[in-house]
Amino acid sequence: MVLEWIIVIFLILFGVGLIIAEIIIVPGMTFVGILGLLLAGAGVYMGFTSFGETVGYWLMGFSFVVALGAIWYGLQHDTWGRFSLESTNKSRFNEEIEHQLKVGMTGKTVSELRPQGKAAFGDKIYEVRTFGQYLENEMEVRVAKVESLTVYVEPLSLYK
Repeated sequence: MVLEWIIVIFLILFGVGLIIAEIIIVPGMTFVGILGLLLAGAGVYMGFTSFGETVGYWLMGFSFVVALGAIWYGLQHDTWGRFSLESTNKSRFNEEIEHQLKVGMTGKTVSELRPQGKAAFGDKIYEVRTFGQYLENEMEVRVAKVESLTVYVEPLSLYK
């Protein structure tokens, strides 16, 4: 009799816990929520069959109240806030290259270009790309083309 109570309470609490986890942590109808519903349902069913109708209805009501209370508590205490992204990426990629870089300007790679990488022109570093070549770090390059926000470079050794 005591073991049956332990099993019923465990099934209900574990099932309700999984349902709460489904709602607060892993939103969407997934395996966790379905498993929680099945376990809580099995606990209530076992309560009905082992202890009678009255106890079964009390267990069902208790399960419902605990689930609603936990969900309400989770929503009131900003549980969602811990899982949400609150920062925004405001950076820009080569945003003013058309006004600063001109075809023919020379610079030096600050990373390997495979075929993309970084190159320094003056005191600024830009994301650049080649026309398919692989260039080593610290190579001198020349701006060959500026297209929209993409800077194409060529090795300066082609012109020596």
